[in-house]
Amino acid sequence: MREAAAAATGKRTESAASRRRSSSEPPRPSSPSPPKAETPATPVLGEVAEAAEEEQEEEQQQQPEEEEQEQEQDPTAEPLEPMEAGEETPTSYGGRGGGAPSVPASLLPVPRMSVVILVVGTRGDVAPFCALGRQLAAAGHRVRLATHVDYRGDVAAAGLEYYPLAGDPKTLSMWMVKAGGRLIPSTSEEIAVVPAKMKMLREIIWSTWPACSAPDPEDASKRDFVADAIISNPPVYGHFHVAEALRCACRCT
Repeated sequence: MREAAAAATGKRTESAASRRRSSSEPPRPSSPSPPKAETPATPVLGEVAEAAEEEQEEEQQQQPEEEEQEQEQDPTAEPLEPMEAGEETPTSYGGRGGGAPSVPASLLPVPRMSVVILVVGTRGDVAPFCALGRQLAAAGHRVRLATHVDYRGDVAAAGLEYYPLAGDPKTLSMWMVKAGGRLIPSTSEEIAVVPAKMKMLREIIWSTWPACSAPDPEDASKRDFVADAIISNPPVYGHFHVAEALRCACRCT
């Protein structure tokens, strides 16, 4: 027992001595860190501006050279010309390489259309639309002007196709003058003619459909006609419905 106690006491003494030695030893010097690489200095703003100007000058010098090379490759190429009235519309141009041509929109041809002009009113209402129809016909479109039978001669004199719309312009004018331009009747006299007004209005509206989709009943050739676009004045009333049925463009003016 005494021997075991002495051995334990000796071990404790040795461990305490080793702790004292480790605490009394000076700290070991740390290994030196490698020197940091110096970052290059950023360029001055003036140098950046000079470099940008040089690149811009080089691009400007290259542009004339590229244009000269394109002209040398195809010296016989000619610019596209606008289509004349009555000329057929080509399906495609097929420019260089078969792609779309890079030409101004004003030089591209406008597709030929069948245009119907619907007019209800007096001769003063019809005359401006005859002038419009002549301009559309000169641009190569097929133009039909549909209005009252009284103005067939005016339409023919303008060189346009004709279709008869229902309604009597003289009676319509008389009603308009008596009503003072009002749509809703306000006197007993105006109320008395409401059934006759509704009957004539119904006839006008129903005549707008064949005016946009049927041959002229007095045309001996009976040429088919289906409107691609409709132009109308407001008293026609049926133009919007016909345009919706035909799925075509419509302009009320």
